Amino acid sequence: MSKKIKIGIIGLSAERGWALDAHLPSIRALADDYELTALCASRMSSAESSAAQLGVAHAFADPHAMALHPDVDLVVVTVKVPEHDRLVRAAIGAGKHVYCEWPLAMDAAQAESLLTLAESAGVQHVVGLQSRFSPVMRYVSDLIAQGYIGQLRSTSVIASGMVWGPYIDTPNAYTVDAANRATMETIPFGHFIDVFGQTLGAFTDLSAMRGRFYEQVLQVDSGSMIPKSANDQLLVQGALENGALASIHFRGGTSRGANFYWEINGSEGDLVITSPMGQMQLAPLSLSGGRGQDTALTTLPIPASYIQAAIPEGYSWNVGHLYVALARRLRGVDIALPDFRIALANHRLIERIEAAAGVTSGT
Repeated sequence: MSKKIKIGIIGLSAERGWALDAHLPSIRALADDYELTALCASRMSSAESSAAQLGVAHAFADPHAMALHPDVDLVVVTVKVPEHDRLVRAAIGAGKHVYCEWPLAMDAAQAESLLTLAESAGVQHVVGLQSRFSPVMRYVSDLIAQGYIGQLRSTSVIASGMVWGPYIDTPNAYTVDAANRATMETIPFGHFIDVFGQTLGAFTDLSAMRGRFYEQVLQVDSGSMIPKSANDQLLVQGALENGALASIHFRGGTSRGANFYWEINGSEGDLVITSPMGQMQLAPLSLSGGRGQDTALTTLPIPASYIQAAIPEGYSWNVGHLYVALARRLRGVDIALPDFRIALANHRLIERIEAAAGVTSGT
C-alpha cells in the first residue's frame, strides 16, 4: 500500500469525544501516510454536521455502508465497548483493515471470535493499546533489555482510575455500570497490564482482591445520585516469569498523593515512571532512574530517536505513535502491533484476575 491510507472513523464527532481529541490530531499530523475520508455517527444529521465542520468528504449513519465505501481502507472503531463486536464485524465483512479501541470485546469469548474472523478474512487488525508505543515505555523496555537494572527483582504500582470514585459526569456515566465492561479493571488497569506484561513479562502465579466502596456516585452535571456496580479497588500480586515479585494497586477516583507511580527494582538499578494521571495510556509520563553507585534517582531524558516530532502532545501522543507503526505494517513492514491476538490474551488475563479476586468486598 504505497498511497495514502484512507480512514473511516466510527464515532467521530465535531463536538467532543476520544476520536476528536486523540485520533483526529494523530491522523492530521501524519498526513503523508493517512487521509481521513469518512466518518459514521448514529444519526445522519450528526454525521453530516460533523463531516462539514471537520472537512471530511463522506458522512454515514450506516457503519456497513461506510465500511463498503471504496474510499475507506481502514475502519477505526471509537465508540462504547458494547458496540465493538457489531462494528468490527461490519469492517471485517467488508474486507477492510480495522483499528478498534480497547477493550476489543465484552469478554474473551467474543474477542476470540473476532480474532478468528479477522484472520480468516486476511485483514490487518489492531487494538488501541497505545501505551506500548509511548516513547517513555519504549525507552524503558530498551533500558531493561540493555541491563540498566540488572536482574529484575520486584515491581510496585499504585495508580488512580481517575473515574470510578465518588463523582462522574454524564458522558462517562456508563462506566459505573459493570455490565458495560468499561470498568476500572478493563480500561485503566487493562491498558496498564498490557504494557506491564510487554515490559516485565507475564504473571506465572497471581492472587487478587477487589472492592466497591461507592455504591452510588454523584452525577455532577445533573446533581443526581446514580447507582454504581463497577468496582473502585483492585489489588493484584504475584510472581513473574523470571521469579520477580509484583504488586499492583488501582483505586477509583483521584488521590492527593500519587496518581501513577510505577517502581521497577533490579539487582543493579531502579527505574520509576510517574504521572499526574492514573490512566497511563493518555497521560504524560516522566522517567527517572539510578544504578550502580548512584545514591538517588535522577531524571532520564527520552532520546529524540523515540519521538515522532510531528505528533502533538496530549491525548494524541501515544495514539499517534501507534498510528506510525500501523502505517508501516499496512505498507508491508513486519512490525509488532497490539493485534486481536494480543487483545485476546489480555481479556483472558483480566478474566483470570477477576476469578482470582472472587467476591467483591466493600461497605
